[in-house]
Amino acid sequence: MLRHLRRIIQMVARHYERRTSRCTSPRPGVAFHPRVELLEAREVPAAIVWRNYSRDYDFNNAANWMDDATLLPIGRVPTGGDDVYFRRGLGSVADCENFHGAASAYNSVNLINDYTGTITLSSGFTTGTLIMDDGDISQPTAGTDITVTTNFTWTFGVLNTSNNLSNLNLNGATAVFAPEQTLDLGSNVNLSNGAVATLKEGTINVTNDGVDFNINANCGLLVDPGESKTTSVNVNMNPAEITQINIATGGWVKVTSGGKWLSDIPLKNEGGSFILEGGTFAHFNRGVDAVNNGPSYKQTSGATYIAADATVSLGIFYSGMFMSGGAISIKCGPKPDPATSTFRANIWGDLTITGGVIEYDAAGGDRRNWGEFLVIGDVLWSGGTYYHFVDAQTEGVGDLWKVEGDFTISGSPTVDVTALDFVSIAVPPSSGWEWNLFEATGTITAANGTPSLSGVGFWGYVFDLNNPKKWWDVVGL
Repeated sequence: MLRHLRRIIQMVARHYERRTSRCTSPRPGVAFHPRVELLEAREVPAAIVWRNYSRDYDFNNAANWMDDATLLPIGRVPTGGDDVYFRRGLGSVADCENFHGAASAYNSVNLINDYTGTITLSSGFTTGTLIMDDGDISQPTAGTDITVTTNFTWTFGVLNTSNNLSNLNLNGATAVFAPEQTLDLGSNVNLSNGAVATLKEGTINVTNDGVDFNINANCGLLVDPGESKTTSVNVNMNPAEITQINIATGGWVKVTSGGKWLSDIPLKNEGGSFILEGGTFAHFNRGVDAVNNGPSYKQTSGATYIAADATVSLGIFYSGMFMSGGAISIKCGPKPDPATSTFRANIWGDLTITGGVIEYDAAGGDRRNWGEFLVIGDVLWSGGTYYHFVDAQTEGVGDLWKVEGDFTISGSPTVDVTALDFVSIAVPPSSGWEWNLFEATGTITAANGTPSLSGVGFWGYVFDLNNPKKWWDVVGL
């Protein structure tokens, strides 16, 4: 403070000297008496360390905090812009009670270096960075939400040890969940403003009723355990409230190539994208919206993209997948070797479709990379459109929807067939050539007039419902 005071006096003196030096006829008898105004003290952001000197475990006791630069008591509690540390060594592993935010965001909050205590919040806080490499956080009451705006890293400990359902808000932040051992999660995880969270190999246990992962517009959840490795999300109870993953319009969830995601909570897509890269496996359990025997994956709009040899697996005690809108898109290429087998996308579990489309996407490659859509379970199809491609020059070559179970068609679904290399109606392929639309190991049952047909560049359609009703063909006339 004295340094600031001296600087102010010097500035005033220099200013007076310049003014008097310019004055050729100063007024006699007028003396200049400079006035000095004391400025309010300002806290300088610092690295501040929890020490619990007073042994009262109270965040609000200024005597409990140390300046990391001087290793001396700093005489104040953390304030906006500070880097706040909880650590062993030149710190304390003691619990910290009544932790709360400042008038502005902390620069960072760090639980590191074998800190073994619990930080209990009395209100919420905002920080640029939150690192949880050790220790636990408790959010025991309403209004104890945590907001992270830049980076969140979680490798160890418990996020919310209490029974109160609180929130972790990732507001534009980049987050990594990288369990060194099982992570316990008792708060909702809400992504907004372009936030992206990555789940690495390991296990996350959901410990409170009603915990949701909410992925909002322009935000994403990346499941990236690594090739042939697993990310697990478990629930240790029978939730009475909704516990699920929600994808809003413009949000996305992606499982990276070769990875496995075992989720004990269901997935709901309301306008976003669910993306399975090649060779991935994603399993969902329980019912969306806590509906008994409900679907474990429900899509009302948006899209599900399934690459070659990727699988969506649904809980066996629930009703599989339900789609009322949007698309299931089977990725079909390009293939390294065109002579290899077709691209197969798999759904393990029952599938109910009341709307939306099923399509094969060549992804910029040759559309003759034929796709196969395999459902291991029963299919109920009552609305929407199935886009199907065949080779007009080769009998039996084309896409295929295959069901290992019963296939029931009702309502008003549509099959849209495109014949590649179709020449003209005057030059049809050999009469009687057949291309399978559907195959089923069980029974194919269809109401009269279903499904309806449309298409481009074809010569005519005849449905041949063969005995014992295990396949359904389009026949060249």
